[in-house]
Amino acid sequence: MMASDKADRSNRGEEVTATENSLGTRIGPFYDTKAVAESLNVSRSTLYRRLARRKILGLRTADNKYLFPSWQFDRDGHVPEQLAEVLSAIDPHLQDPWGDALWLNSPASFLGGDRPIDRIRRGDMRDVLRVASRIGAIS
Repeated sequence: MMASDKADRSNRGEEVTATENSLGTRIGPFYDTKAVAESLNVSRSTLYRRLARRKILGLRTADNKYLFPSWQFDRDGHVPEQLAEVLSAIDPHLQDPWGDALWLNSPASFLGGDRPIDRIRRGDMRDVLRVASRIGAIS
């Protein structure tokens, strides 16, 4: 997909897929700010407040826009409440949101091959929080 095509899709509030870099491919697909605000039926300023309070995971791009990994949303378009606790534990100083997203979306041996986000959605937080807290203590 050409950059101009991506920008056009992003302006219409659609899903954005990062195909140009491997990190984006491993974390995405993504939704842009407009799509998430509309899906949650909130203003952009409310969405940014949730982002600041870590109620949602947003990843800043090189052009200073936010992308929101689609896997953090359930079928109804909501973000699990427990995600905020994990985000605060894994990255207390908000130093590496892209790394946080990669960790959340990667199969983990300590979870029997599940992704941390899968366990968060099921409410099975014990092992996820234990490891996230250890990671956060290092940073």
